[in-house]
Amino acid sequence: MNNNGEAAKAGKRRRGGEGEDTIGRDRLSALPDRALVHILSFVDSKDAVQTCVLSRRWRCVWKQVPVLNFNRDTFEEFSGFETHVDRLLSLRYPREVHKLSYMDGDGGASWEDEPQRMGLFVRVMRYACSHNVQHLVIDLGSEGNRDRSKRCSDLFSSSISECKIESLDLGHVTLDGGCGLSCFQSVTSLILEWCLLSSDQGGEKEDQLDPFSKLPCLKHLVLSNCLAGETYGGGCKRSIKISGLELLSLVLDRVEFSDIEIHAPKLESFALTDDVGTLRGLSNLSLPSLNHADVSVWDDHHFVKDNKEVARQQFVSLFQGLHNAKSLKLYWETIEVMSELTVGLADQPSPFTRLTSLTLAADSVPYKLLKYFLKGSSSARPMIEYMTTCCVALQNPILVRKGFQKAMNNCKKVRRTVSDRLSNLPESVLYHILSFLDTKSVVQTSVLSRAWQRAWKHVPAIDLHSNSFKKFRKFKSFVSRVLSLRYDLNVQKVSYKYYYHDSEVSHFSLFVKVIKYALSHGTRHLVIDLGEVSNDEYSYLFSDLFGSVTDSNLATLELGYVTVDRGFGSSGFRALTTLHLDRCTLGYDQEEDIDQEEDIDPFPNFACLKNLVLHSCFIECSNKYKRSFKISGPQLLSLKMLDNSLYIKVEISAPKLEFFSFWNVQAIDGLPKLSVPSLVHADIRFWCYDLSAWNIQSPMLILFPLLQGLSNATSLVLDSSSIQALMDNIDFLEQHPSPLTKLETLILEAVTKPFRLANYLFKGSSCKVPNIKLHLQLKSDNPEEVSCLAQLHFLLLSLPMSLRNLLHLRPRKDP
Repeated sequence: MNNNGEAAKAGKRRRGGEGEDTIGRDRLSALPDRALVHILSFVDSKDAVQTCVLSRRWRCVWKQVPVLNFNRDTFEEFSGFETHVDRLLSLRYPREVHKLSYMDGDGGASWEDEPQRMGLFVRVMRYACSHNVQHLVIDLGSEGNRDRSKRCSDLFSSSISECKIESLDLGHVTLDGGCGLSCFQSVTSLILEWCLLSSDQGGEKEDQLDPFSKLPCLKHLVLSNCLAGETYGGGCKRSIKISGLELLSLVLDRVEFSDIEIHAPKLESFALTDDVGTLRGLSNLSLPSLNHADVSVWDDHHFVKDNKEVARQQFVSLFQGLHNAKSLKLYWETIEVMSELTVGLADQPSPFTRLTSLTLAADSVPYKLLKYFLKGSSSARPMIEYMTTCCVALQNPILVRKGFQKAMNNCKKVRRTVSDRLSNLPESVLYHILSFLDTKSVVQTSVLSRAWQRAWKHVPAIDLHSNSFKKFRKFKSFVSRVLSLRYDLNVQKVSYKYYYHDSEVSHFSLFVKVIKYALSHGTRHLVIDLGEVSNDEYSYLFSDLFGSVTDSNLATLELGYVTVDRGFGSSGFRALTTLHLDRCTLGYDQEEDIDQEEDIDPFPNFACLKNLVLHSCFIECSNKYKRSFKISGPQLLSLKMLDNSLYIKVEISAPKLEFFSFWNVQAIDGLPKLSVPSLVHADIRFWCYDLSAWNIQSPMLILFPLLQGLSNATSLVLDSSSIQALMDNIDFLEQHPSPLTKLETLILEAVTKPFRLANYLFKGSSCKVPNIKLHLQLKSDNPEEVSCLAQLHFLLLSLPMSLRNLLHLRPRKDP
């Protein structure tokens, strides 16, 4: 029994059971047969057969592949190629062939091999017909024997007449008269490359060839580098007629016909690539259902230079045949040739009466040429699109094979359109976009068109910036006209920024006008910035101006370089939720405040205040050492105190405060005293490296009350300076239990090793698995700090397991 169990486990390991490392497993062989067969259909048949040596799994997979790709160039000798093809056809499973590609290249070709080559070709074609091939690709090579290529027509008529081929690609094949293609009654797609269309039928020669009239199902036709005549190398070129009742798309790529007549009542797409000298043959086009046309014509032989009138008539005849096109695309070679004929074309009537879209693959087009294409269009607003292609020479811009389409997709394209899509946007969207611009720029849009003349009067935001004007006189005139001409609609946001350095200029009346306009039009967001060189008189009058407000819809107020006093914060700001004071002065130094010792509370009437930011603010008051700066808010959720110069005791009482950020350079007069029972996240950064400079007998009087105020915080961030101050007094701190009872996440940005501090802060936490993120900042030019990396692993091992959660190392940025 034990032996059987061990054998079963060993077999499970061999089969890749659970627990086995699957890195080296053959995942490709594990795919189902249908997937493997589909993958092998994209490779040459020779490579597909060679997969049989991989393993037993692959031994017979190649026999099921429904695509056969025979390429003569993969063999050095024709005998090897013939043996490979015959053995593959004999050993392959008797299943249908979806696609068969027979490429009889030029490598190692000799006249002695012609009988064998023709015999092999016949066998392959009969095999394809007997296995219901749907897509047939034949290329006999540029050195193919004339007799062999002519015999393809006879072979098609005799051996493949019963095939239901839907797609046929022929290369370097001679097709005699109509019998060469007449047997392909079910073909819907036909591609002829480097083929010869001949009418040599028993010495009888017709004046015009019509090789496609007997293909009733033909929908897509591509003719590339084809010739209508008697031989490849020379002889008289013949005229050709292309007719098809079901033909939908036609591509003519550098064909050599003396004349071309096209009758296709359902043709929707037409593409032409050729030299300008051959356009004379395209004079009889009957395309009543044409939708899209691509034209790429170049002048390699300087035909236009010597025959301008002839070239002009050729273009006129061509465009008359394409007059039903709704979409026209011209490549840069065509535009370059037609630019030399602009004078004559501008006088001709445009035949494009239904043109709605014009695509020009060029950087610039002469105006007269553009006018020629558009002046006959019945469309009220035709679309004009410019397309610039980078690093691509469009020698053959017509899609002949899929490879060209892939190359065009990889090509970098920069498109720009003349259509005014911005004006077509809904008015509400347009006004919202304009609300992000300076009001001067918004007003300037009135010159764009009639639709924009009054758009600026609806914009729900006013942004007045003095830096947009060189002189105050022009700024004052502009502000007055905007406020007087604007529609009497509510304003969502008003911004007034004044930065002129001329102290003699009085802008108080203008300032008052803007404030009163904002408050009388239901402004929700007000931004006032009086600049660093503003007159102190205006700053003090700001409080008087706002003190007279009895009712206001203001929700957000941002003030810069403004002095506020007791008058600020009247009962008119009961709806205010966000207040941002930047470089403001809190003035409490008036005569009535000299003997006052009560606490300073500048925000007592902001009952709905939720977000408060104090940045680089300063307090002016008497009896600083007897008074306290108090911040209280029953609804306050977020408080940021950044780099303020208060020089006074700070008390914060906010029962709902969740986020607190304290950044200060000079914390000489103490850190804030906190009463925040709902605190979640705290970010503490103060830059004082020597607590003895505070002239305080015990640092515990400063540091420990701060930690007690943060007792409810679940997340705490300490920078390197704050950590240094606490580490210098860690002996005092460790004499008391840690007040941070709810701490879960601690982020330390340190230049030293603060593990002792981290251990202390988490000592009183009820969290079982605390999260520590240590951002260790090291200077590469300091050997002592760099050596910390070598000691880091040893230090982590000395920590409790609960503290070794996460460690981040990053380079320190010097200020």
